[in-house]
Amino acid sequence: DLDYIKQKYLHLYRQRPKVYSNKLRYDGTRYMIAGERMKAWKSFMKSLRYNPLNLKTYLYFGLSVLGSRVYLGLAERKRKVQSHRI
Repeated sequence: DLDYIKQKYLHLYRQRPKVYSNKLRYDGTRYMIAGERMKAWKSFMKSLRYNPLNLKTYLYFGLSVLGSRVYLGLAERKRKVQSHRI
């Protein structure tokens, strides 16, 4: 469970805000793929509180406004492109 993991390692994440910001962005992506947009938005917003310069989070948050299906389609395309890199 994501919440359990966050709570278990929260003290370590707080020592490294950029790492925690990235983890929250990853969590937001997982929530979007699962169709839980509100949880995703909360995760993206929390990510930005820990690192307001995290440009990827702004992008992912913006894409999440388009909905879970669009977000999932874009995530799948990204995965395919990355799997074809050498």
